[in-house]
Amino acid sequence: MIYLLLFLIGLLFTSVFTSYEIAYIIIQSRKTFVVSKKYRKIFVKPELMLTTTLVGTNLGEVATTIFLLRFFESLHLLQTKAIGVTGLLSALALLFISEAVPKTLSRSHPESVVGSLTPFIFYFYKITLPIIRFFHFLAILIKRKGKGREIEEEKTFENVLIEARKEGLMDEELFNILRFFLVFKEIKVGEFTVSLNRFETVDVRMLGIKKRFKSEILIVYENTIDNIKGVVELKDVFLIQNIDVALKPLLVVYEGMGIKKVLAKMDEEGVYTALVHDEYGRSVGIFKPEYLLNYIGRVK
Repeated sequence: MIYLLLFLIGLLFTSVFTSYEIAYIIIQSRKTFVVSKKYRKIFVKPELMLTTTLVGTNLGEVATTIFLLRFFESLHLLQTKAIGVTGLLSALALLFISEAVPKTLSRSHPESVVGSLTPFIFYFYKITLPIIRFFHFLAILIKRKGKGREIEEEKTFENVLIEARKEGLMDEELFNILRFFLVFKEIKVGEFTVSLNRFETVDVRMLGIKKRFKSEILIVYENTIDNIKGVVELKDVFLIQNIDVALKPLLVVYEGMGIKKVLAKMDEEGVYTALVHDEYGRSVGIFKPEYLLNYIGRVK
């Protein structure tokens, strides 16, 4: 009976990782969820989080199958029959209990799933760190191998550009423009982010300050009420009647994201301004496509 209990625990263990994987992917696409500083170091790195969920899911599935096999062996079934029944039941149980149901729930409530399970995923990551690093390193090697040919072709084209410039076949401006587009996909959005301290900021409550005044004018004084400088009409100071209508949406991105990916996301969502966060989730600046165009214009 103990093996049946362990089998059920294994299903629950596996469902934790499968549900978190879907919820995390949804949250990452929205870029609106912020976790505590303790977990932020790995939360902002999808490659580590997804590797962690992969390792957890695989360990859970292996353990679940073994426990179910031991359960049927304890019933004194023939070895071949136990293996066949185990394979069928474990596949069905994992499909419905550890895959379909958790993933469906995660799609409906991704914030709740991520908020409640992130601490568990974090400590699992710490415990299984050597295994996760191995699989992460293996994934990097496979990725590099696939990109090796592409990188070699890019280097060859870059060498052709350098030779053409040396031989006077193109001027410095044309060389810089062509080389810029050659390395475009490697550029991070943080390189074209304008710091927040370059902008005027206002508390959203200030935009509703008009509602607190009974009169239609403001009497403006300097230092004391005895030194009145004049009056201004409220309608001239606060022209915005509905802040929700006036506000334009922002796309939240991280400064380490590739600029090509950010532009594609902005085009997909119809958003033309991005709020850039650092790796800790703090707002550091604003990115707009025209910043990139201005740079290209300066290069020209």
